[in-house]
Amino acid sequence: MSLFIDVDAICKLAHWQLLDKLPALLGTPIVECVTLSSVRYRAQRCLSKPDGRLFQTADAAQAVLAAVTSMKAPLAATAFDLSVFENASDIDPGEAVLLAAVIATPGARLLTGDKRALRAISKLASIRPVLAGRVVMLEHVLLLALDTYGLDWVRKSVCPQAAVDKAIFICMGSRCDAPEISVREGFESYLNESRCACDPTILIK
Repeated sequence: MSLFIDVDAICKLAHWQLLDKLPALLGTPIVECVTLSSVRYRAQRCLSKPDGRLFQTADAAQAVLAAVTSMKAPLAATAFDLSVFENASDIDPGEAVLLAAVIATPGARLLTGDKRALRAISKLASIRPVLAGRVVMLEHVLLLALDTYGLDWVRKSVCPQAAVDKAIFICMGSRCDAPEISVREGFESYLNESRCACDPTILIK
């Protein structure tokens, strides 16, 4: 089962030392994962000087490059019809390419960190049913990491760079000392918000 990963998600997971754990957590081999071709070049540029936007550290850029090397061939925009996304202002071109690829690939899933794009997708009646149950959020991955490795491990991995994602920073606590029940409730709250955006939900169970 292919897993298409957007740039936002792959970079944040790299900062949290979760990118290499992704196959075990989601049950998808790294060779079945796909991302956009642009992420390789952006990571390469940030090996010597992180840009402070996508990459806060050179280690995160290196982690992305290592993962991309083992993935399927990256996606190019020219391979898909993106017309359905023309009027969706909160879906950027890269996200549109990934969504089109998921739609065109039976059984494929999308891993995204872009909540604005998810809200926009929930309004697109033409593609919403096709994506039902096929979208994975970062909060899914972090809940699985919490179940698998425990709160101390998640804190150690996520907290140094928790601020790369505002929602995750809030869930972990301002001093990254939120108790486990609070962390879980925070993750679930963001998941439930997206689950309730449309029926059937586009999120995985």
